[in-house]
Amino acid sequence: MQPYFNQSVDIEQPADGAKSKVARTVVLYKRVWNVILRHPLVPLAFRLIVLLTSIMALALSARIFEIESAERQKSSETTQSIVAIVVDTVAIPYIGYMTWDEYTGKPLGLRPATQKISLVLMDLFFIIFKSSSTTLAFEALVYHNAGDARVRQFSRALAAFQTVGLISWSMTFTVNVFRLVQKLGGGEEDGS
Repeated sequence: MQPYFNQSVDIEQPADGAKSKVARTVVLYKRVWNVILRHPLVPLAFRLIVLLTSIMALALSARIFEIESAERQKSSETTQSIVAIVVDTVAIPYIGYMTWDEYTGKPLGLRPATQKISLVLMDLFFIIFKSSSTTLAFEALVYHNAGDARVRQFSRALAAFQTVGLISWSMTFTVNVFRLVQKLGGGEEDGS
């Protein structure tokens, strides 16, 4: 899914006459946006963050489930941990496959349109499930904070890792959508 994988990243420099603070800020934002959209390792960085946070969330949710099962009580932490276990168990192999496919598969321009859209929609479906898992983690953290202190600590850590993973997955999705639009011939507003 890398439209400019073999090309260098062109960074726009400010014009000589444009030395004002506003002009430098605009150029800086354009420069950062171009690096995010065109650098071949940006999706890899986001996917690795998602992979690491998913592994940590899976480990934490498994530990919460183990503690809750040992105490033989059903609580919101049990439900939250089950959802996190299911989502992250499926998400980890998917993230690995998508990372491999982005760098070894066919470029977007050579794939059929349905395959392009299915790749984008799969990320969207996982974002939806990850957001529901994150919501359950925060709900258990905020409204059901009675019980074992270890479970509360693990629930806080789980909510943090779920949030970071969700933000990174959303950034991956955003970059992929903009790259897809750019590859299909859109996305340039200034005519360059």
